[in-house]
Amino acid sequence: MNSLGALPNILLIIVDDMGVHQAGCFGNGFYETPGIDALARDGIRFSQAYATGPICSPSRARIYTGKHPARLHLAVDYEYRPGRRTEPESHGFDEVFYTRKPKKSADPKADPHHVDAITDRACSMIRNHDGPPFLCVVEHNAIHRPEMAPDVDIERFASKEGSERDSNRPVATAMMAHLDRSIGRLLGAGELGLRK
Repeated sequence: MNSLGALPNILLIIVDDMGVHQAGCFGNGFYETPGIDALARDGIRFSQAYATGPICSPSRARIYTGKHPARLHLAVDYEYRPGRRTEPESHGFDEVFYTRKPKKSADPKADPHHVDAITDRACSMIRNHDGPPFLCVVEHNAIHRPEMAPDVDIERFASKEGSERDSNRPVATAMMAHLDRSIGRLLGAGELGLRK
């Protein structure tokens, strides 16, 4: 709780295209997700909550509005243009950090899905916030396609027992490990923000 007593700060983390089978807390020991596992252990797991659509944008729209995506007439393009009625500022967000999903030709060692950049921005906002309770929404582009990760991380999971199973793809597993480390960082920053 913050100094106002009854109103909490809220950190909402949204992960693109993550399946339930890609977290240790749901029984898959191949994936290494201690951050997500800690959230599941210390919080609530909604085991019968389903995504509205098979891709990220309708699911995100449903979270924000409570409406079925077909009723929303989703944005006509993926370009960010402040001021349009479909942009975050038009729906009460004070700060927006916009990134794009990578091209297939992106360098896997250069944070192509912007996991570190998004996490850095959110951690900074949380740590430096000095005002009324906040809602910080962190929408990660990972583990969205194109699947890419540094070779050293892929090799680590490719040599792990169970890598031959279809559900344990080493590249996706390496992406999840990177994402999970960022969630651990967010939780640390969130603890600081919640104590203010």
